[in-house]
Amino acid sequence: MSYLGFVKTLCEGYLAGFPEPRVLEIGVHRGQTALPLIHNLSLFSKFTYVGLDILPCKLVIEQVSQYANVSLLGLDERTGRDVILQHVNSLDWLEASKKSGQGRFDLVLVDGDHNYKTVTKELELIQAVIHPMSIIVCDDYNGQWAETDLYYSDRDEYKDNEKATKKEESDKQGVKTAVHDFLEENKTWSSETWGNLDPVILYRNDVWEKFELTTEESPDVLSSTRQRHRSNRQPIVERDVKLTAHLRSMYLKSQ
Repeated sequence: MSYLGFVKTLCEGYLAGFPEPRVLEIGVHRGQTALPLIHNLSLFSKFTYVGLDILPCKLVIEQVSQYANVSLLGLDERTGRDVILQHVNSLDWLEASKKSGQGRFDLVLVDGDHNYKTVTKELELIQAVIHPMSIIVCDDYNGQWAETDLYYSDRDEYKDNEKATKKEESDKQGVKTAVHDFLEENKTWSSETWGNLDPVILYRNDVWEKFELTTEESPDVLSSTRQRHRSNRQPIVERDVKLTAHLRSMYLKSQ
């Protein structure tokens, strides 16, 4: 997955508040987000990163194995600075973690199968592996699969992959639709987006008094810049996006 420059924003504006951050990423792919995220996590004294994908993350394993002072499960002993890559279906993993009492994550990144049924179920199961201050970031909220389903099992390269979720017909489709239904059914959760960028951040409004993405430049200016970059087929990086998050005072007193 790729969050268009949001890795630094999330690390500086949110994860910096946790002395030993724990991150779960659903959909590692080639490590577009995983590699810069693990690098930023390695700046903490201790951290845990868990990445899930239905394809073996060979490229990511090769890259992370060269990171100094980072332990890669399967190659190194655990040191409290741990990277754990799992070749598994996200729904299977979440179900198993719910039963086993898997440790709570501070940040969950969702970018696996881009369809209503899977995202709806992921958002439901994720509740068992997070705590009240945790946030969930869903990619493709404003992207191609916002209101249209994608099942990787439909693609040729995944047809023989037993870990790929089989397609289910649904009247409702897309990531955005699943997120909206989740918010409608869970009133203590709110969302934050920035312009038309793909990701949406989900957070507990009874815990966070303010959770806001801002920038010094207007969305209109950056929108035209993004369009120009796309026409030139150049990468897009929003370096000026800042995340401001403040806990509610009543929640602080209850801790």
